[in-house]
Amino acid sequence: MTSIVSWPRRHTNEFINSIFQRLPPFLNLHRLEISYIPVSELILTQLRQMKTLRTLEVTDCTLVARTAPRPVLDIADMHFYSGPSSSTFRPWEEPGNVGWLGVLNPDTIRRICISFYEPKVGHLRGVATKHSLYDPSAPESESVSRHILLILSHPSALDELKIYPFLPEICQADLEPPGDYTIGALSLPSLKKYRGPHQYLSWVSTGPKLRDVNLITLDQSRFDSSAALHKTSASILSI
Repeated sequence: MTSIVSWPRRHTNEFINSIFQRLPPFLNLHRLEISYIPVSELILTQLRQMKTLRTLEVTDCTLVARTAPRPVLDIADMHFYSGPSSSTFRPWEEPGNVGWLGVLNPDTIRRICISFYEPKVGHLRGVATKHSLYDPSAPESESVSRHILLILSHPSALDELKIYPFLPEICQADLEPPGDYTIGALSLPSLKKYRGPHQYLSWVSTGPKLRDVNLITLDQSRFDSSAALHKTSASILSI
């Protein structure tokens, strides 16, 4: 496993790019963690050349690339994280035309992990694009929910999903799905394992392959399983 961490403006883009140019020769590199990195076209090209890379963990990594690599990245295990950084986009972090979903092969992703620090748009660095944030007047929590659904809809055959709750001192209430979203509209028929807030599982329809479920609350408070399980079970059994 290799971890690369930077902070905006601390290192030049040339320095960061030079590090990534040295990675493709490592033929046994299967897992890569990158944090607080402005991801350029050159970096995406280097990632594409890492033929054995299967797990990618990104923390607050804004894509500054203007185009996605072709072919796209064949990642099996994708992690989207955000930390306790600014809850608003700084000038060099403004969403562009390309987000992570535009550079990942939907047919190779089998596992997704999502851990956002709080339900604020600023924690969608690298996930949101200027096109996906088309409604600046929408509540931030709704925008976060919409982008989580976008992440879940990207893989063609997702096996495992893990969503960590927000910090308890930050999250004040449960999230609701976007107002124009129909519960159960997103189908995850291949999902086998889920760990996360019961709300998200109740939003989607699943199939008989789902055998391992660990439900938790968004704010890590005491979990009232009776009502949540009834709602979630109704969603699962409705398919």
